[in-house]
Amino acid sequence: MFFIPSRALLVIDLLVLFHFAAHWLWRATRTGRPFSYWHIQILMVLVIPLFLSFPFAGAALNILAVGSNLDAIQKALPAAFSICVLGYVSLYSMYYLTPIFLKITGPSFLRKPLAKLTYRFINSELCLRTHWWIAGLSGIILLGFVWLHYGVTFNIRQYALENGSLRPIAGLFYVSYLPLIAQFLFISYLSHRHRRYLTPFTLLLVVLLPYGARSGLVAIFLVPLIVVLCLRGTFRHLIMSVACLPLIVFAGIYLSQIRSGIYSPITTVATFLPNIAYGNTFSDLRDFSWVLGDWDGQYLHGRSYLAALMGMVPCTVVPFRRENEIGVFTVRTAGLDEESHGGIRPGSFGEAYFNFGLAGVLGIGMLLGFVFRSIDIHLEIESRRPKPDLIRAFSFTIAAKLAGNIAITAQFWENYIVIGVLVSGWVIRDLHRLYWKHVRDDGQ
Repeated sequence: MFFIPSRALLVIDLLVLFHFAAHWLWRATRTGRPFSYWHIQILMVLVIPLFLSFPFAGAALNILAVGSNLDAIQKALPAAFSICVLGYVSLYSMYYLTPIFLKITGPSFLRKPLAKLTYRFINSELCLRTHWWIAGLSGIILLGFVWLHYGVTFNIRQYALENGSLRPIAGLFYVSYLPLIAQFLFISYLSHRHRRYLTPFTLLLVVLLPYGARSGLVAIFLVPLIVVLCLRGTFRHLIMSVACLPLIVFAGIYLSQIRSGIYSPITTVATFLPNIAYGNTFSDLRDFSWVLGDWDGQYLHGRSYLAALMGMVPCTVVPFRRENEIGVFTVRTAGLDEESHGGIRPGSFGEAYFNFGLAGVLGIGMLLGFVFRSIDIHLEIESRRPKPDLIRAFSFTIAAKLAGNIAITAQFWENYIVIGVLVSGWVIRDLHRLYWKHVRDDGQ
């Protein structure tokens, strides 16, 4: 049961970490800016959940989280780690290739409809007010309905997983729509510092908290703050960010324990380090190894991606969708209950590997690398302006949300919600313009 990674893999892991740290330091000293979107994204998506966690992924204490499946994890861990290293190399190659591509296509490539729609939506008081009223009212009604039927709980997510009729509604509102509008309100508040954004933002946070999903709550704050740091961050802010990081992780673990019915922060303090090393907070590499160890070797050949494209179609209409979702695949492969378990995270490269092998890993790595680097270039350009536009810079990060849902398609349907909300802003503005044009014409 005791597991020690091979010396060769540990050396490779240290080389990856050294390369990442050295490149970040080189760029920071060259530009005088300690924060870059590229390095922050890779830190969160790859370095922490895959490479910093590698020495702990196969340790015996993981038995507390995975039980008898630890043997399968230990057996598959070297292969899973090697696949992730290949993905890292593929992704990092785009740091150098993306500027070449953008020189060919021109800077206008960065100003595509997605960023324009986002920018105009957030800057439109009418669009933002319309959607925060819809989000606030729908959130309060849904929360009241759930508490009325199930009692007051801070783990609505678990009830939704076990209730087929509640699951899609909770996913639509709690996972996608409400966090998106809350994030738009937060970036608006950071940009304008006006109370009219803070009040509805606080209301949405209160409504979202009982759902019990840590990642959605963290993302509301994290992405706008990353943009702020990339545009205005100094080395003093870097020191402050490093000092605050344990507090952020502590808050995430505490929310997880509240979801399990443990309300004492003292318990969170006592289990803080074991939760980081062996819990489910940074377990992507361990979970990828878990699924890989129990996998029969039969590639999905794109079925999970096709199922994801059907994400807005009810499973009763198209059973193929439910049968081939990546969440169902990982749970079945690991031998868990697919009715009550939301799925196992196989990391950014796991789903691509289970579908297309190493070719899929290379493809997803290049896609994520291109998106991250494109956003990174834009934020660097924006930071050099005399007065950087925070909302304009944030608008480009929406592409990373969509790309992340391609790499891990468990929430691919969220892409439809994001695009639908942004397009609705365009429709709302046009209808408003036509209405006032009609009023003016009647007045004449």
